Amino acid sequence: MIKTYVLSMEKEIERRASLVCSLKDLGVDYELFDAVDGKQIGEDHPEYHLVNDSSRPDLYKRILNAGEKGCFISHYRLWKKLIDSDDEWMCVLESDAQPMSSFKQVLKSLSESGQNTEYVMLNYSKCWPSHFGRHELVDNYNLVRFANKRTYFTSAYLLRRSGAQKLLDLVKEYKVCMPVDDFITGGRLPKTLNTWAVYPRVVELSALAKISNIYLEGEKEIKYEKKRGLIARNSRKIRIFFTKFTQRHSL
Repeated sequence: MIKTYVLSMEKEIERRASLVCSLKDLGVDYELFDAVDGKQIGEDHPEYHLVNDSSRPDLYKRILNAGEKGCFISHYRLWKKLIDSDDEWMCVLESDAQPMSSFKQVLKSLSESGQNTEYVMLNYSKCWPSHFGRHELVDNYNLVRFANKRTYFTSAYLLRRSGAQKLLDLVKEYKVCMPVDDFITGGRLPKTLNTWAVYPRVVELSALAKISNIYLEGEKEIKYEKKRGLIARNSRKIRIFFTKFTQRHSL
């Protein structure tokens, strides 16, 4: 059976407990894996070299917040753990994940499918499943390709050893230059990761999903960008008004 890791910070007591309770109810063995708090990544941190001066405006327009950096490094450590183990696969569940009733059966079916997959999304933002190359799993779940070019979320996924090595190689080349979900499934980086998805989702987001440092920091950034955009538009209107006013009254 594929080993399942619960990725969460120690202080996320309620979210961790909720996911662990769900896994116990489903009879799924799991291992807790402590996530990294991005605010604690200082110069003495072992992965500091991956986040320090890692901004790539040509690939991603903004600088990552502390939560996004911590999230990326947390997944990065799990990828390394897979490479350092004797396992072929790992299942990663972030603390906001809510596995469905068929979760265990789907994992078993995937481990026995024999398909050449490296990264399998169990939860995702959008999925337009392709009608080509589908593979039936269990309980009306299918292994599918995406017809759309981009989807995201790393709340729940399976990763094969070869896929983990590909991701580690990309980190070595590009560092932590964008959020981890964009890094894995976005189209900004050249990669050969063989990506699939379970359709429909076999993992949803829990009711506690929005109680997240990354989510809250992201919401603050969105509000800030909207405010900055509004100021810029108003400033432009004022400049245009005074330009026209000056031209009109200089005649």
